Amino acid sequence: MLALIAAVALTGCGSGSSEAGTQTQGSSDEKIVIQLNSSQSRGTLAWIGAHRMQEIIDEELGPDRVEIQFFSDGQLGTDSAILEGMLLGTHDALIVGTPITAVDSKFSLFDLPFLFTSREEVEAVTKGEIAKD
Repeated sequence: MLALIAAVALTGCGSGSSEAGTQTQGSSDEKIVIQLNSSQSRGTLAWIGAHRMQEIIDEELGPDRVEIQFFSDGQLGTDSAILEGMLLGTHDALIVGTPITAVDSKFSLFDLPFLFTSREEVEAVTKGEIAKD
């Protein structure tokens, strides 16, 4: 899920100037700022994962290239409102569960409890034939 968030957020920020991100086209030295909203609270797996994602980005791109500003407890709005804002280009990223099924019902697959028993199974599904669909 974090990889999906990073891909969506970084794709949006790299395509030109946006209201939420700070990078402009042709300017590779400017810092990219991604506002990441979650309805979950600080200390949850979403919060820990978002901060780990920042560490990985820092390791791969350098510490001053991308900044993820994490807003917990739905500070920027409800999941549905942020998801809609992402479609409109007014919001950067969201750690989301069920509301994404409004975009495509295929995402409801990941709402099933205990669907996967290991990280390897998750990667086989999200990087395999199902992911291509």
